[in-house]
Amino acid sequence: MNPQTPVRVLMVEDNPGDVTLAREMLRSIGEERIELLTANRVRVALEILAETRVDAVLLDLSLPDEHGLETLKKLRNGNETVPIVVLSGHEDEQTAFSALQNGAQDFLVKGTITGHLLTRSIFYAITRKEMESQLQHMAFHDALTGLPNRKLFYEQMHRSIEWADRFRKQMALVSIDLDNFKAVNESFGHVAGDSLLRQVAHRMRQAVRKTDTVARMGSDEFVVIFENVTNPHDLSEIVRKFINDLTVGYSLPPDPVTISFSVGISLYPLDGSREEELIRKADRAMHQAKENGPNQFRFYNSAMEQEEKSRRRIRNALSGAMEKGELYLCYQPKVNLRTGKVLGFEALVRWQDPELGLRLPNQFLPDIQGTETVVELGDWVLGEAIAQMERWVAKGLDLPVSVNVDVLQLKKPDFIGKLENLLVAHPSVLPSNLELEILETTAMEEFHVMREILEAVHAQGVRLALDDFGTGYSSLSHLKNLPVDTLKIDQSFVISMMERREDMAIIESISSLGKIFNIEVIAEGLERRECGIMLVRLGCEQAQGFAIAQPMPADEIPGWIRRWKHESDWLGTTNRQWEFPDETLLATQVAHLNWIQDLVARIGGPASGSQGRKGDNDPQECPVLAWFEKRGKIEYGHLPAFVELKNLYHEIRSTGNRLLEGHLKNDPAETETHYRKILGLKDHLLQKYAELQKERILTALVARPPS
Repeated sequence: MNPQTPVRVLMVEDNPGDVTLAREMLRSIGEERIELLTANRVRVALEILAETRVDAVLLDLSLPDEHGLETLKKLRNGNETVPIVVLSGHEDEQTAFSALQNGAQDFLVKGTITGHLLTRSIFYAITRKEMESQLQHMAFHDALTGLPNRKLFYEQMHRSIEWADRFRKQMALVSIDLDNFKAVNESFGHVAGDSLLRQVAHRMRQAVRKTDTVARMGSDEFVVIFENVTNPHDLSEIVRKFINDLTVGYSLPPDPVTISFSVGISLYPLDGSREEELIRKADRAMHQAKENGPNQFRFYNSAMEQEEKSRRRIRNALSGAMEKGELYLCYQPKVNLRTGKVLGFEALVRWQDPELGLRLPNQFLPDIQGTETVVELGDWVLGEAIAQMERWVAKGLDLPVSVNVDVLQLKKPDFIGKLENLLVAHPSVLPSNLELEILETTAMEEFHVMREILEAVHAQGVRLALDDFGTGYSSLSHLKNLPVDTLKIDQSFVISMMERREDMAIIESISSLGKIFNIEVIAEGLERRECGIMLVRLGCEQAQGFAIAQPMPADEIPGWIRRWKHESDWLGTTNRQWEFPDETLLATQVAHLNWIQDLVARIGGPASGSQGRKGDNDPQECPVLAWFEKRGKIEYGHLPAFVELKNLYHEIRSTGNRLLEGHLKNDPAETETHYRKILGLKDHLLQKYAELQKERILTALVARPPS
């Protein structure tokens, strides 16, 4: 929103006194950004919304032509993009909860509203709605590249197959993988890797026709749907030119980088009639192309079935491993970051192969996806986990456990019966202590079928979690209608949250969704201590990851629980979410930490012999100085913690200067001294930002008039 443009707010209220009071409250605090329009009927409000731009709505639920939640529903119909703040004369928690569930962004009680509260609520609602719109866009598009995501790709592919059938045409599915992308990340860093992926996506869009579809399926995996393919020879020329367009140098300072690609092609209807089959065969052809060198492409052919035979051998070996006792479960703890309470464990399978040694899931699960073996393995894991829960109960440990289940396993007609039999066979295990984790994308596929299955699971008292949440988000209505107890934020957002502010926004939004729908939220992939602090401040108190503990065998769990002591920084963190104007403090903290991490990464540590360049990371250019001198001083300058934080900022900048000087002079002793010092100051910095936040909260509480 343009800060120079007045914020147009429509107040739908039939009481002239309340309208006058709202105008007076805004006038009394000098609020000139808001232009207040009025309507005394829902009918009039709908006419205004149809004819003019409205940025937000203040809605009284009791109007002459509508009453209660029907007022909200009618106003939202066709105006889903406009944020709504509900006004009520009664402090009714159930009405407030229902209003939020039905699309309102906030709920205010008349008689308790002040000018500042009204203003903050309006702007908060607008910002929240913008985040909601971003989430909706993310439902169908990749956040990094803007390309269609997996869900939208499947929908487009289904339409393309229907089109090919109707006009008796061929369609090609092209699977594309960047060669050695991992090396790019390791050499240039993840920021450069993300930049490369964005450039590749842009090139792909430019290289195809408007009728073709480009989508991102994974980290460095892309697919293209070429419609109206005449013959393989012409397609070969198209793909060859496509690869040539992609391999021109990419801008990754300091020098351009050349990237190679591997491409696999399957044809409809020649190579199959189903989306999954065509994707599988295009992927198989792509892996064959990768084995033949850079910038190669291959059409799927029957000779590739040899690879399928290898997969079959793995599936057979895995089935035998279950019978021979070569599989076992490890358990990764889930904890409350603020209180330190151990909430439960996730069961994760391991394969102790007598020939190849320990095999992690990513080394064999891809070979069994979409087959009966995944069902067989899933049943084994579920049975073993419940049996272990009973063994723990016998030792006095009542531990909740979550188990991953595959869509094929869930759709088996006898799945519900098997689950019920397992719970009957282990009567000391409380059904509510068992949680089944399903991928978010799985839950949204064939939604109505999946909802019936999940409701049957829930009816047995077993909890349900949506895994990898945020990567395949469908709609709020779907989420509202699923019997889900937990949302597990995908680890990709958590791992990169300190570098990508957008990921913080996603985490905060998902945490808010959980509160609105009364669903627990847990973050996966917590690998750094400071991420734990930030998660709590973003409203997500539950987490699992290597910063807490790695997965461990069942017999180590009792000892780990006795020894478990979580980070004191997590314990001392308030459970209050960030609000305006706290967002500027959050952004400043992220920028400050990123600057320190970037400096340390460029130096490479005290043992590094690399020579930095002048200007590689000039501490004088630390991006938070302007905040300390302007916005921060205005909002927090009266607090003692701000003064201490600013002094610490200057100390860190000075230490950064000396660290860089020692590195440029190739002085190992000086470099190591200041390298160790800046790492210690970084930890101190986190503590000071937390203290500043607490002081602001306490000051606000003291200043708040008694209710």
